[in-house]
Amino acid sequence: MAAVTVAYSYTRFSSAAQADGDSVRRQTALRQEWLKRHPDVKLNTSLTFIDSGVSGFEGKHRSDRRNALAQFLELVEGGRVPKGSWLIVESVDRLSREDPSEAIPFVLSLIKSGIRIVTLSPSEIVYEQGMDQGRMIVLLLETFRGHGESARKKELCGEAWREKKRLARVEKKPLGKQHPGWIDLVDGKYVLKPDAAASVREIFKLAIAGRGTMEITRDLNNRGIPGIGKRGVWVRSYVQKILMDRTTLGEYQPTFGRHRKELDGEVIEGYYPPVVTPAQYAAARTARQGRFNTRRERRPPRISHPFQWLLTDALDTCGMYTLTLKGRRYIVSAKGFDDPKGGTHRRPFPLDIFQTALLQEMKELKASDLFGDPSGTKIAELEALLSGVERKLAIAVQRFEADPENATWAGKVDEYDRSKRKLARELAEAHTEAETPLPAAWAEAVALMASKDPERLRAALRRVVEDIRVLIVKRSQTRLCAVQVFFASGASRLYVIRWTRSIRLPHCKRDEVWGTISGIVPEKITHSADIKAIQTGIRKVRAKLAKTAKATPAASAEPSGLDLRRPDDVKIVEGILQRCDLPSAK
Repeated sequence: MAAVTVAYSYTRFSSAAQADGDSVRRQTALRQEWLKRHPDVKLNTSLTFIDSGVSGFEGKHRSDRRNALAQFLELVEGGRVPKGSWLIVESVDRLSREDPSEAIPFVLSLIKSGIRIVTLSPSEIVYEQGMDQGRMIVLLLETFRGHGESARKKELCGEAWREKKRLARVEKKPLGKQHPGWIDLVDGKYVLKPDAAASVREIFKLAIAGRGTMEITRDLNNRGIPGIGKRGVWVRSYVQKILMDRTTLGEYQPTFGRHRKELDGEVIEGYYPPVVTPAQYAAARTARQGRFNTRRERRPPRISHPFQWLLTDALDTCGMYTLTLKGRRYIVSAKGFDDPKGGTHRRPFPLDIFQTALLQEMKELKASDLFGDPSGTKIAELEALLSGVERKLAIAVQRFEADPENATWAGKVDEYDRSKRKLARELAEAHTEAETPLPAAWAEAVALMASKDPERLRAALRRVVEDIRVLIVKRSQTRLCAVQVFFASGASRLYVIRWTRSIRLPHCKRDEVWGTISGIVPEKITHSADIKAIQTGIRKVRAKLAKTAKATPAASAEPSGLDLRRPDDVKIVEGILQRCDLPSAK
């Protein structure tokens, strides 16, 4: 019986535009064809390693923990990827396009860790420990080729941009369609957009009057002045950028580098049509500096929390920020963060309560419930079945040897032999799945939940949690927060957290009350709406939808398929949370 080994797939492309092209399809097709030719290799689908829009020229794709390859290397170094596992890539340049003096030691260190690297283009080559001289030479040539191509592209693009910048400096020739939002390119010349330019002048006018960026943002939105950009609303960061940007004076500062942070020569004056005068620009800067000097103390540094970059507002379908109100930190959708009137999108929920309640619930979950049972039930069942089939096969072989002419026993031998090989293959796959790093990563995350290290906990959660959808519903002084956690294995868990803020009035005094569904919290905490009531409500609403002609298959599904990533489910749960009976607060 051939042992089943596990394989991991790594895909990378340098430009985000390649996601719409043929790069992903080509790399995926090559991987699937190789797996068909090697049935003894099982692809680990619980972990996917894709770096989209990440360059391999400078090495940040393997050093920055936010990138997929860096996360894979961390699992290898931690011993969570079994030795002898396969890493499937299209070619060596997917792993690195760095200088060969950096790329070759990196690839060899991966091989030394027991990983077998298979490249599929231009031909299939396996790089592993003990490989012959020919493959080592090919590896050397491929790293030189990949680095040479990238270096050549960088040189050509640099020459083209240098010529564009020279023409911009000498002839004031437009560089292209990229320009400030209050400027338009018409017949090869930059011109001001009347409405947008008027808005920029209004921003400087308010700044000179002593208004801060947040006040200016709210004032513009309250007055209904259209924002510059696709969203059509003003946000604080863009207002601040306008006040700091010298392009409002008509200047252009050429830059270079991947992030355009290095200056390239002197400023080009008169390149853009000016929208404010130098006196107005200086007055706005002076007023802003005066506001900074009057502050008694600096703001504390931004404090990260374990769920950062994982939270998505289910209603607004956007990320969630942390907002400080009266000294307390809240989570709020990105749209609510810039909502000037504190209306539809402004549904803040206390971060400390959200974090405490969710971690209390998540740490009670078992890896076997989320990622299957890697070491128990499935393997025991398969071993029992295999043992039974082996006994039957041994009896059938004895009977057949005693009577070789008996066709019945000959057929039984073939039948039991096929069953034995099938069960042996399934058992090998089950043992392979038992070595998946997901349960170990979850165990690490659970251990870190009791610590005060949000950075390490966040890194551990990102390996096992794909998304967290948050639905916040306002009920007078009470807020209900439905949280659905989606794990990398496909499992999900839904919780509802209730929070009623404290009231301190002469005729009414009430302490803050909060709690979660499961009740694994201190006794003094009051529980929120029962999840069974929510599921019953969902079933009734979907039953009504199923009777109408417009009912969709998703709307008529069972509550077990509840998914806060679907707009229909979000509306249903929102309606139920708004109407459900709440226990009285004590």
